[in-house]
Amino acid sequence: MQLIRVKIVDLKVDRDNPNVMTENQMNGLRESFKKWGYLSPIIVDQNLKVVDGEHRLKVYKEFNKNGDIQVIQEQCENDATRRLLRQTMNKLKGQHDLNKDIREIQIIMSKDKHRESIKRILQLDHESVNKMKAVLEKQKTIERNARVLDQDKRLSFFLDENDYKLVTETLYTLSQDKNDALVGLCKDWRIFVGTQGKDKKIERIKLRQKQLATIKT
Repeated sequence: MQLIRVKIVDLKVDRDNPNVMTENQMNGLRESFKKWGYLSPIIVDQNLKVVDGEHRLKVYKEFNKNGDIQVIQEQCENDATRRLLRQTMNKLKGQHDLNKDIREIQIIMSKDKHRESIKRILQLDHESVNKMKAVLEKQKTIERNARVLDQDKRLSFFLDENDYKLVTETLYTLSQDKNDALVGLCKDWRIFVGTQGKDKKIERIKLRQKQLATIKT
């Protein structure tokens, strides 16, 4: 792998790059070039065929078609090797944590001079952040529901049908958090199932809820 300088017009593309950008994304890429310039070199093979950076090349041609640029050249054994490297460059990237993403975008947007830039480059504004928050809340709801289902399964394993029905019905009538109560009841299920009488069992459920509520506060 080496850094070389070549004429833009000498670089070739194969026209079947699976990494596709929308027109809005291309506009954002153009805006990033205007703001920061040439940040990430194009990677090419020994025949100057692009491995990674086809969209950047398109923007380079728009801005300076007859100029030259520095690129990274990699000796590829064959075309399949070039495509393997392209797949690697396209796909081996981290996945953004949505919660951290929202916080970072809000920090950027808190500065007036960056608010317009992030809108032009990434098409992000306050409405976009609100949509991201809605998606995050939906994800949290799905995770909470999944935990409840998992806890319900564990509880139903420990209790017979009548006791399980009694526990779930009683919990639904209380104004506390059902998830924590289920976990607590799973932990001391031996004491619960050994308790005689429906009323005493209901009292034990309520006591567990009260204990959990006290811990939370």
